[in-house]
Amino acid sequence: MIRPDPKPGPRKKVRRWKTPRCSYGKGRCKRPAVIDGMCASHRRLQFDRDWSAQIRAKGECELRERHQERFPCGGALQAAHGFSRRYAGTRHVPLNGFCICAASHRYWGMRPLEWDEILRAEWGETVYEELRRLALRGANAFANGSERVQLRTNGGVSL
Repeated sequence: MIRPDPKPGPRKKVRRWKTPRCSYGKGRCKRPAVIDGMCASHRRLQFDRDWSAQIRAKGECELRERHQERFPCGGALQAAHGFSRRYAGTRHVPLNGFCICAASHRYWGMRPLEWDEILRAEWGETVYEELRRLALRGANAFANGSERVQLRTNGGVSL
């Protein structure tokens, strides 16, 4: 059975937003812009990409000496978080990142207790405790985009 053409109705109104929309992804996102012309999720995505590029720019596996007797380096270089990405307070902190090979990332990801020992050895107890405190505090260190975490000369971390 052939259906008849629908009757032409009134023209649909074009929605006009009262607040600016997210500018990420060729204007496909319809969420309101929060900061820097992007919605919160696209802003976090942009920070993730920038953080990863900054960490991978180191150019070699930083933990090669720690795993060379167990297995060789393998795969592409990846940016690994010392403390998990789940902790917003340290998610985009450059000090919380390691440039490691894919094999190393997989190996240490499956062994959290050994990974914790590596963090303490690489950072030292003072930096480890300060980053742990920052992770547990829960506030994102880059919430306004202007703060940076830097290593002090005495081994501590400051915002």
